[in-house]
Amino acid sequence: MKEIDIQVVSDYDKIVSIWSSFADCFDGRIDICSSKFLKLMHKYCEKAITCCIYCNREIIGACTFYANDNKFGKAFISLLAVREDYRGNGYAGYLLRYVFHKSIEMNMKTISLEVLPQNTNAINLYLKNGFKLTSEKGEKIEMEKVLCQELM
Repeated sequence: MKEIDIQVVSDYDKIVSIWSSFADCFDGRIDICSSKFLKLMHKYCEKAITCCIYCNREIIGACTFYANDNKFGKAFISLLAVREDYRGNGYAGYLLRYVFHKSIEMNMKTISLEVLPQNTNAINLYLKNGFKLTSEKGEKIEMEKVLCQELM
């Protein structure tokens, strides 16, 4: 029986380690050796929430999101990844539902994200989990979901 758990990670070195281990999920779009990557990790540590999904105590997925726009109640998913050999088993959806619950707890009304148009697997995942296409800008598609309090 697989033991599934989700935990929030706030330690900088752990966040760097997690996202470094998922570098292959981003098709070279994230250079983990760059100062830009390390600055982004500092920003995640200070202003965002990073959560990891574990299967039998192994990290198989992660998501970093912001839920700090108290004026407009908007959360934003910055990164989400599941290891390739675990994809297609519902883990990303499980992780998203956790993010939805956390965002609602923090009084967020909507959650949005950006995705590349060629990432059809991710787009289908987000559509399946209630996101709607809101716009295309440049090389990115914006998607948004209204968070329902009854999810609590």
